[in-house]
Amino acid sequence: MDETAEKLLEALRRLEQAQWRIGNKIAAIKAALVVAGVTVPASALAHENEYEYVRNRAFAGKRLIDCCERIVKDYQGQWVEKNRVVYLLERGGYTSEARDLRNSADCTLRRLAALGRIEVQKHLGAHGNKYRSMPQAAEKGPTNEPEP
Repeated sequence: MDETAEKLLEALRRLEQAQWRIGNKIAAIKAALVVAGVTVPASALAHENEYEYVRNRAFAGKRLIDCCERIVKDYQGQWVEKNRVVYLLERGGYTSEARDLRNSADCTLRRLAALGRIEVQKHLGAHGNKYRSMPQAAEKGPTNEPEP
């Protein structure tokens, strides 16, 4: 094997070791998020959406109602918990002066459900309600109602 191939193999080995270390750190953080009550995505679609939100700071400077509706719609009919919506809002750069973003998101998601723009599956307990998009919700535009 020539010197160039040996250098490339060594570089590949170092990168694979770094990838393994990063994978372990990601797994530890995801485990901590689960303990904190945040649902970690299991699907490739969920990961793709999250990466897009982070990369583009998709929710920076946007209204909460528009951001929540987009997250639910982006999951294309999958149920999404409130804690997951809050996590994605924060990852996507959403900022608010509200003391409790979870409460604001909860009120907003319930309002969207009351408006018939998303569907709600009510649950009691730590995880609370789950939300998903409705087919007719795609036809309606964002509301002009003020933020709570």
